[in-house]
Amino acid sequence: MKVPFFPETFWIVFAAAYLVATCTRAEGELAWFADLRVPAVANTDEIQSSEPGDVPCLGALRQQQEEKHSMGDLAGEAETLNSIARLEYNRSLFDEAIRDFAGALALFRGIGDRYGEARSLTEIGSIQLENGKWLDSLASYQQALPLWQRTDRSREATTLGKMAEAFRGLGDAHEAVRFDELALSAFVELGDKAGQAAVLNNIGLADVAAGNRKQGMKFFVQARDSYRQVENSDGEAATLNNIAVTYSLSGKQSDALAAFDQAFKRNREHGNRGQQASILANIGVVYAMLGKPMVAHEFYEKALSLYREAGDHRGEVRTSQAIAALNMQGRRHNEKHLDRHGTQKAETRLTFAH
Repeated sequence: MKVPFFPETFWIVFAAAYLVATCTRAEGELAWFADLRVPAVANTDEIQSSEPGDVPCLGALRQQQEEKHSMGDLAGEAETLNSIARLEYNRSLFDEAIRDFAGALALFRGIGDRYGEARSLTEIGSIQLENGKWLDSLASYQQALPLWQRTDRSREATTLGKMAEAFRGLGDAHEAVRFDELALSAFVELGDKAGQAAVLNNIGLADVAAGNRKQGMKFFVQARDSYRQVENSDGEAATLNNIAVTYSLSGKQSDALAAFDQAFKRNREHGNRGQQASILANIGVVYAMLGKPMVAHEFYEKALSLYREAGDHRGEVRTSQAIAALNMQGRRHNEKHLDRHGTQKAETRLTFAH
């Protein structure tokens, strides 16, 4: 996620690693809109994250799986394995999540449940996509696609969009555009404005990644307007986030902060803490770029608190790293100041250390 950062090379490198993704969430499914390596990211995946208390603890789920297995309830065992895998995903246990999704996949295949099979394949593909395993994700999606074609046209369209992302990751722009167009056509046929917005958002991300920010901005605005038409506040907030980051990449920090503020207010109406945290973290990045590390620190702390409330371990880790980096930069600045001036007030030394 590449963005210029304050004040020198350290911040440029740090911001490249930190400008975080926001998510648009749908019931039971999170469709990929973005490659995590591109800037200005609003990103979603197939796997649904949970607020604390939404799912039983891992131990209870394992016990439930054993009970289903002993009863010979293969469908129930498969669904429980899927739940375990989603919880593992939310804890960033990606290898374990893939293992348990694969276990569910085998059970669904054994009982001839094509819908369950397609879901497990798509979820595996989403983890592989998120972790940059483009060929593996394509292989998973290619297996899922004909199953969706027989069972769910909407998820077929979503999978086409995800395949476009995998091709983009492989550097195959031609195939990426082709699959984006297939996905867009399918969503238009379905009359699915949110799906159309998702693809438009994805195309915008690709344009920004290629350095064509003006064209990317046009697609983000189209996506935002489509989300507004269907009153999808999460999607609208995600595209506003992308608009904000594109402003930031273009050096328009005031416009970026205004768009981030709109994104946060829009999202706050429906209480998606994880997305709110992502937006606050991005605001922190902008303030650091503007040379206001204390304000940046305040926003990172707010983001950290919301990530913890949401049970988003990955967001919590990223934000903790951001705070640590901010503190480290402050210490380096203080050391240079001491070298030049010999003494320094305690308050200044402590400014970046809390």
